[in-house]
Amino acid sequence: MADNEKATTATAKEPVVACKYTVEELKEAAFDLFGDGPHVVDGAFCGKDLTATYTVREAKEFVEAFLHKPVVDKKEDK
Repeated sequence: MADNEKATTATAKEPVVACKYTVEELKEAAFDLFGDGPHVVDGAFCGKDLTATYTVREAKEFVEAFLHKPVVDKKEDK
């Protein structure tokens, strides 16, 4: 009976909880995580809650969106 209990416990999967990091921690690891410097994290998180914590997946989505955002020239041609 002990073997059955072990097997049940071993096969039961607990939900995976993603770790969350502060923006400062993400900036410190920017080169390793995103291949760019902390300045890219600054731009990607512009307008976001800088006191909140984020998963690496969320941060990567913000960085990718920032890096692929089109640049618009607001100068009027005269």
